[in-house]
Amino acid sequence: MLAAEKLLFSLVFVFLQLSNAAIVKAQTGDIQSVIYKAIEKARPASVRIWGFDTVSKQQNSAQFSGVVVTSEGHVLTVAHTIKPGNTYKILFPDGLEVLGVAHGRIGMANDANRPDMGMIKIQPKGKYPFAEMAWSGSLKPDEPCLSIAYPEKLNQLFPTIRFGVIADTQLHYGFLRSTCKMEPGDSGGPLFDYLGRVIALHSRIDTLEKDNYEVPVDLYRKYWTALNEVKDYETLPSTLDSIGTDPLKDAILTMTELKALTASKRKTSVVSIRTFDHGNEVSILGTVIQFKGSLYVLSKSSEVGDKGYILAAGRKNNFSIVARDKDKDLVLLKIKGSLHKSISALPPASSDQVELKTGAILSAQLAANKVMTGVLSSGVFDLPLMFSRGYFGANAVFRNSKVELSSIYPGSPAETGGLQLGDKILEIGGVPMTAPIDYGRTLGEYIPGDDVKINLERNGANMVKVITMKKVPETSHPAGKFPGGSSTRCDGFKNIFVHDIAVRAEECGSPIFTSDGKFMGINIARFSRTATVVIKTSDIESFLETSVKE
Repeated sequence: MLAAEKLLFSLVFVFLQLSNAAIVKAQTGDIQSVIYKAIEKARPASVRIWGFDTVSKQQNSAQFSGVVVTSEGHVLTVAHTIKPGNTYKILFPDGLEVLGVAHGRIGMANDANRPDMGMIKIQPKGKYPFAEMAWSGSLKPDEPCLSIAYPEKLNQLFPTIRFGVIADTQLHYGFLRSTCKMEPGDSGGPLFDYLGRVIALHSRIDTLEKDNYEVPVDLYRKYWTALNEVKDYETLPSTLDSIGTDPLKDAILTMTELKALTASKRKTSVVSIRTFDHGNEVSILGTVIQFKGSLYVLSKSSEVGDKGYILAAGRKNNFSIVARDKDKDLVLLKIKGSLHKSISALPPASSDQVELKTGAILSAQLAANKVMTGVLSSGVFDLPLMFSRGYFGANAVFRNSKVELSSIYPGSPAETGGLQLGDKILEIGGVPMTAPIDYGRTLGEYIPGDDVKINLERNGANMVKVITMKKVPETSHPAGKFPGGSSTRCDGFKNIFVHDIAVRAEECGSPIFTSDGKFMGINIARFSRTATVVIKTSDIESFLETSVKE
């Protein structure tokens, strides 16, 4: 045997040994270490991409995702994100930024861009982090998988992690289906198996959260030569490459779902809070906390009115409001009376000392008999206020030194509140409108539910209108149609993390736990199809310390 052949044989043998070790760990229940190992292998090659104008040095397209699969810099993505010959900026998780040129694009214009394959080649020569390509032909239903991609709405420099299983190995048009949730910006992002190998690329979604469609990696193997050409294919290329076979095919693990571990065995610490808003009953969850010898309930401030009751184990309990924190969107309620013995109280903080890795298994307790499990999608970061700004529904122009309404959207707060085209806005909430920037900037400080006092001039007469801001209407894209939708207040938080558990908006205020039962924080908002926001226990404890007096 030649020296090169011996080296290749040794490398393959070592890979098989390591991969088999991961399979054994997963089969014996140590799925957590398997997830960590897969992320460690796969994350460095998972990239954020956008079109780039080399003259103006500016982004010129929406962002999308991709994965580097060779050390020379071949980047796999999907057809609907690229145009052959165009330049793209590629951003690695470690901060490296390089330029690449789109090569092959295989997406039939008359067939909804299917089969939706694309490639970008990094231009600077070098050795880049890359992920190994697996064989999608060896996938099995219920095989564990991971998404590592960059949702556009979250708009962060790092990718987020989502865990799921292969739901269907072969669908119409050749797509796979996984339960790893996707949304815009994830397009072209990689789906990995639990060994950290690329098995598919994100293409599209349907309304249900379990319906996420992926381009099988075997198609990229099959058309590898064609994809390396700078060409937009109108028909499937005639040049075909060998797909090969997966040496691990017979040993692939399957599992139906992550297990909700300790959290499902403990007494519930969750109660339902019912309050009233403009005559309508509003329901949100709360977490029972024991602090300085007394029982309190923590919940989401923007969803809890001043009057109502706590429903626990079928019994109604009155409450009083101790404090609110608008920045964290927390409210602290003091329970009047005692709770049923089936309700247990959590300590205010127990696990901020635990440094969880991205991909850590978490459980959300949403009721006595409802525990959902997923993974930690991110590290700690700040999520600025953007999508939670109130919806006003009127555009304006600056004419003759005054802000004048130029369009009003049907059914918007501006219309239902009695504003008319041509109204000149003099003040918003007492702020004079003296410059073009004043209108948008001032309205941007209000959130849904806020009452805004508008001083205006109409036909030479001054008048006052009070407009109640609403939630920004959901997009028509399937990503905005998941059950319950985003929370009305879904961002504007500091020092938070996100996970991939599908906590409904009305289930916020509930606790989140590690797999060994440590209390990690409060689900404070459903941000998007892929992300639920958590307020950490350290911030909860500081809120309690400032709110509860001896």
